[in-house]
Amino acid sequence: MVWIHIVGGGVAGLSLASELSKHKILPGSVVVSDPNFNARDDRTYSFWSDRDHSNFLPGTSQYSKWVVSSENRSVTQTGKNWHYYRISGRAFYEKCKKVIERHPQCFLNRDTLVSKPSAKYVFDSRPPSTDRFRAYQSFVGIEINCEHNFAKDVALLMTNMRAEDSGLYFEYMLPITNTSLLIESTYFGAMPGNIKNLEKNSLEWIKNNNLTGKIIRKEKAHIPMGLRPSTNDDWGIPIGARGGMTRASSGYGFMNMRSWAKITAKTLTAGKPITKYRPPLLETWMDLQLIKIIQEHPQHLPKIFLDIAQKTKGDDFASFLTKARPLNALQVITSAPAKPFLKSIMQMIKEK
Repeated sequence: MVWIHIVGGGVAGLSLASELSKHKILPGSVVVSDPNFNARDDRTYSFWSDRDHSNFLPGTSQYSKWVVSSENRSVTQTGKNWHYYRISGRAFYEKCKKVIERHPQCFLNRDTLVSKPSAKYVFDSRPPSTDRFRAYQSFVGIEINCEHNFAKDVALLMTNMRAEDSGLYFEYMLPITNTSLLIESTYFGAMPGNIKNLEKNSLEWIKNNNLTGKIIRKEKAHIPMGLRPSTNDDWGIPIGARGGMTRASSGYGFMNMRSWAKITAKTLTAGKPITKYRPPLLETWMDLQLIKIIQEHPQHLPKIFLDIAQKTKGDDFASFLTKARPLNALQVITSAPAKPFLKSIMQMIKEK
């Protein structure tokens, strides 16, 4: 009997299967269906944490400082208890596959499903339709082997922010080793960014910084910044980006999905009922304000992010972008410029 069928082998699906496989005996089989379980090297996962993840996977990068800047202003934050981490998508997939395949009741099926599978529990992590996106985070990343002088413990988080084409552009750069780095050109907007233009921006950044070397790989995506309600096309319980597990205002979701998987595996194996994931109401409300500004007043975004970074401590900034809690939310609200948020709130009231 199929007890659990997970549709899609992304972070949420593989994390749940991995957590379930830690139990020696399960009530039934666990199946993960995905057309491609090869060790994909097409993405990087980054996250903040106040726990040490430096040995989480081979090649994990750790950053104690991060930079937010525009053309004429720059803020560097330092984390005391919180650090920023980068892991390889390939390493993550390989680790999950090894754990899952060792369990006699867990299976990885390489197939493309065209209809809802039969199981007691179905978890659906298929990518959400783009017409549900409230706003978009589009990016193109290039990993390059090259000699560079960037500090290994400093992440260029949102640099050279500028409002153009009804959205926000910035560059994101992570040193991986002394001879390799990842550069991503990123766009926040009400419509998807132009992938060709973003790739051009990344290549120009490499050229402008006088870096020469071999391009190892590229990655690209459109990440939802908030989802409109589902039109009942989910197969069972939606998870991952489809289930709203990526932070609407930033696109971060890795640690949220990992935490959800641990809790859900314990709930399932205890025979307790499962409910659909819902982000905290405070977090949803705050993210909607920022999305409204992205949609209607993107010219304010550089100042908003810079003011928040300048007036908050590194730990509070990192904590808020991971999960909004009353204390860090209050600190962010009082740090941000009031006018754009008041406009956004008044507009929402009028729409009600």
